[in-house]
Amino acid sequence: MISLMDLDVKNKTTLLSNLSFDRPLSDLELGELINLLSSSINLSQVYFKDDIDIKSIEKVKLLLEGLPTVDDSKIEKYILKDISSSDENELANLSFLNIETWNIAYSKEKNRYSITTLAKYKKIKEWFSEARVNVEDKPLFDKILYLYDRVKLLEYASSKKYERLPEIIENSKANSYGYNLLFKELLNACGIKASMGCVKVDGEISYVTLAILEDDDFSGIYVFDPSSDTISKDQYKNNLARRINYNFFGITLDKLLSQKGNIEPQGILRVFSSSDMEEFDYLLARYNEKNSCNDINAYKQSFGLNEKAIYDALHSSIPVSSEIICSRVINRLESVEPQGIEREFLNKTITDNYYMRDEELFDGLRNKTQKKKHDASQS
Repeated sequence: MISLMDLDVKNKTTLLSNLSFDRPLSDLELGELINLLSSSINLSQVYFKDDIDIKSIEKVKLLLEGLPTVDDSKIEKYILKDISSSDENELANLSFLNIETWNIAYSKEKNRYSITTLAKYKKIKEWFSEARVNVEDKPLFDKILYLYDRVKLLEYASSKKYERLPEIIENSKANSYGYNLLFKELLNACGIKASMGCVKVDGEISYVTLAILEDDDFSGIYVFDPSSDTISKDQYKNNLARRINYNFFGITLDKLLSQKGNIEPQGILRVFSSSDMEEFDYLLARYNEKNSCNDINAYKQSFGLNEKAIYDALHSSIPVSSEIICSRVINRLESVEPQGIEREFLNKTITDNYYMRDEELFDGLRNKTQKKKHDASQS
């Protein structure tokens, strides 16, 4: 932090263009700040970092807004610190004279902050808060299904700007990375451990979400991809009809890799896609030689498991049957459609769509037995 006590107010402050605060302000420092801001300075940026508290930020904010020697509208402010839930509550209760000049870090990865405006940050928090409230009493399967539906109803857009949460939520658009980033962050916000993986499909980079799940329906680490299950509004304007795709909902890694076409896991996911433990140990050693340990450590931190346990959880996960998926989807749709739905018709539509897309997307040998059961039940 710039030491306010060390500044020569008369001789140096005209050269001062930014201030940085990294700890709570004492009354003595606050008095020195008032003297500083009351002099002729060309302040353009203010940074709040590390251990600064919201109360101190509020005090500086009030000075910037209230002192006649300061033009608050021309000063950019940056809150670059980890925000706790209590910090969020305090921030939510503050009013800002020039909120468009306030910026805040909404996520942190590898000691690097992602920054957005405070107004967009508040939208992100409201969006996530609504999602958490809507799933807090639901069982695990229904919780994930709700979050999956919420994400896949976004519109697809290829622009790289839709890889950032603020733009995704503000515009209700996402690309492959954006869909899975949002879904992963939603799962984490709801207490479900999740991370992301990268694959190349027919030469095109795509992304998936990995989540560790344990209950009556799930056991292991599963793969999700809301971007592959989304349906354009141009195709079906009705949101009910846009919910019929669930082919990439809670599938196993083995099924993902059986997708038709040339699919290649990328990065650390390639290591975890090894066919056996001997290959896994070899690829992991080679990967760690060529790369930092950040990726593997991120997976270990995300899932709370070591490398071998992650590998085992990915390759021993129990497939979720299409019957369970369809039944839970129908229940979900009945809860969101106040006028009711034709359950039998919708069940047949979703089930038929599941098997049709399953044949188109995956190696049919893996599901031949299950399809025979389905066909027999329909005859």
